[in-house]
Amino acid sequence: MESYTKRGVQSFWDSDCEDYSAQDIKNYLDSEENFRDFSAGLYLLMEAHGYTGGIGHKDGAVKFLMDKCLAMPSVGAWPDRDIAALRRTLGNWFREECRPEILEGSRERIFLLCFALGCSLDEVNWFLAHVLFSRPFYCRNIRDAVYFYCFYHGYSYDHCRELLRQ
Repeated sequence: MESYTKRGVQSFWDSDCEDYSAQDIKNYLDSEENFRDFSAGLYLLMEAHGYTGGIGHKDGAVKFLMDKCLAMPSVGAWPDRDIAALRRTLGNWFREECRPEILEGSRERIFLLCFALGCSLDEVNWFLAHVLFSRPFYCRNIRDAVYFYCFYHGYSYDHCRELLRQ
């Protein structure tokens, strides 16, 4: 499997930057069409995994994700305050009041959602790079290495959490 970084570097070298003027580049960067909101990317991922509520149906989207998360045994056993915090966070993300920060705590929530949706390793890499605008898995970080291993092998969130505890 080719890594995202290799594909990104290759596509960079395949493009001929001389074909673009400074004005072309400025126009591209100024156009909102070339960048997606975090929630729009999350809707795309959800739709690939059975969500049919459509973009903009925030309450339905939060319910869909919460149902998926709570179906995982370890999350279903969380204290009510942690479940409420996850629900609030998802609501904030869909209302565009905030987006996940590129910090370990936010990555943990992103991985949780990816497990809940049943994402493949490629989908997780896409989401991290193209929606969260974060690096894909950084396997020098033990937590990222464990998450990578579990997504690669199709293990569950609960199995992943057990490996992280060890």
